[in-house]
Amino acid sequence: MYTMILSAILFGVMALLIKVLSFSFSAELLAFGRFAIGFLILLVLFLARTVKFTIGNWFMLGARGIIGAFAILFYFKAAQLIPISDAVVLQFTYPIFGSVFSALFLKEKLRRGAVFALLSAFAGIFLVSSPVFSAFNIGYIYGILSALCAGGVVVIIRYLGRDDNTWSITMSLMLFGTIICGAAAVESLVFPDFNSWLLLLAMAGLATIAQLLLAYSYKTCSVAEGATLSMITVPTTVVLAVIFLGDSVSITFFAGTLLILAGIFYLFKTSSLGVCQG
Repeated sequence: MYTMILSAILFGVMALLIKVLSFSFSAELLAFGRFAIGFLILLVLFLARTVKFTIGNWFMLGARGIIGAFAILFYFKAAQLIPISDAVVLQFTYPIFGSVFSALFLKEKLRRGAVFALLSAFAGIFLVSSPVFSAFNIGYIYGILSALCAGGVVVIIRYLGRDDNTWSITMSLMLFGTIICGAAAVESLVFPDFNSWLLLLAMAGLATIAQLLLAYSYKTCSVAEGATLSMITVPTTVVLAVIFLGDSVSITFFAGTLLILAGIFYLFKTSSLGVCQG
């Protein structure tokens, strides 16, 4: 549980860095940078024999990498084309898809408490983001596709946790993400300056650590429980944007944050029953 919360906080910091970098680089290039640097980090650790990859299911590892890469690419595209608040709300519908997929394919039962926590956290996300959903454009399609892919990915990660280690699960995302987003970024290729390199390295490093923690957490968390905990990413991002970018917040932000925390607190209360240990 604690590792999932730490993962969510790190993803929140990463989102702030992406927002800063997005003023200079395209979504495709940022996604490529995130994956390529993460791939190199894991490759160096492997060559130094610091980590070991254990592979039990080549097909599902490939599916995890490909679907995960598209989930992130679609989200970045949505954030470019529609208000970021709308993109966030659409992205965080993924627990709904993930919970359905896990019930169908993993036969995970949805406890009433987990459903309550999930709905409470999603309502909080809605209030924190304050979406406007104005004129329709293809960005909304990208947002829904991102959520569908992400919902499938968390189920695959949960499945892979039985036979494949955390390093292998994360490496599959970095490898296929580098290939897919690299191909998409060719037309917008720009060489970063020194300061941008530092931000890119920080963003990719945090994303890699967060991704490793996420994969590790789903060994013990159900899809619904893990997804609920991951929603702390949104208020983390908003708070950091207020501190470092001068963004403003409304009363709905505090109300939404309380709802998210209420859902997480409930999961903490039920952890003694064997829910999402770790």
